[in-house]
Amino acid sequence: MEKTVICFGEVLWDCLPKGLFLGGAPVNVAFHVQQNQNFTGFPVSAVGNDFLGGEIIRRLQSFGIPTHGIYLNEDRLTGAVIAEIDSHGNAEYRFLDDVAWDKIIYDEECLPDSQGVEAIVYGTLAFRCYENESILANLLARYPGARKVCDINLRKPFDNLDKARKLCQKADLVKLNHDELARLLDKSSATNSRDVEVQILALHEQMPEKDLCVTAGASGAGIFRVSENKWFWEDAVPVSVRDTVGAGDCFLATLIVALADGLSSGDALRKACRMGEFVASQDGAMPLHPEN
Repeated sequence: MEKTVICFGEVLWDCLPKGLFLGGAPVNVAFHVQQNQNFTGFPVSAVGNDFLGGEIIRRLQSFGIPTHGIYLNEDRLTGAVIAEIDSHGNAEYRFLDDVAWDKIIYDEECLPDSQGVEAIVYGTLAFRCYENESILANLLARYPGARKVCDINLRKPFDNLDKARKLCQKADLVKLNHDELARLLDKSSATNSRDVEVQILALHEQMPEKDLCVTAGASGAGIFRVSENKWFWEDAVPVSVRDTVGAGDCFLATLIVALADGLSSGDALRKACRMGEFVASQDGAMPLHPEN
């Protein structure tokens, strides 16, 4: 049976030194979900009635990704973000304001049937505009049996910690990176697996009912599973980094798919790490997956 992962939030163009790349964390997740057999990534977002919006629709359709959950906003331009890449491949972002995805509207008749919807992923950046909060609440209520996944993306100046914590409360699984973990705890960023574990356990005390997943760059990644009351860690495998844009999104998509396929927590984490590393070794957020 085909499984669907709904991805709610921004769709935009990443303006990188090497050119324009389709992006936005939720749409990146949808793309990487779509690369897996028997899975559909279903984005719910908005574009402007302009050339760049039309190109987003065309590009997604070329990947076989459904586009009828993407609203055509006649009043706002398609979103974009200027990404500056440092010598280590890490990105700093500057987002355009008041763009199409700041007001996402969906037609319920265009949404998937509840049967087969495995998860709903939403990123915190999409809620820099309060209008999207009620839309998400309605979407979550429509699919009570789906795994709710909150992807924390603290991008200045859209990095309100209180709002991020509020959005986490709606989720079953919270995904963040080690810098975002430290910010939620008002601590210094952890640099090794043991320190990351200590911080995750501290966050677990604040969010005892949530699975918590953290990526820590070149160190690796870990997940605390409430059902097992256990912390899992996977060391990173070194790769030649082109840029890190979208690597965390591919990691999250792979983790969701692997858990839905019944892999153990450790095996799902391992697979997610390898795929995230692959994307970091490529240009842009949406390279096609290798056959192996």
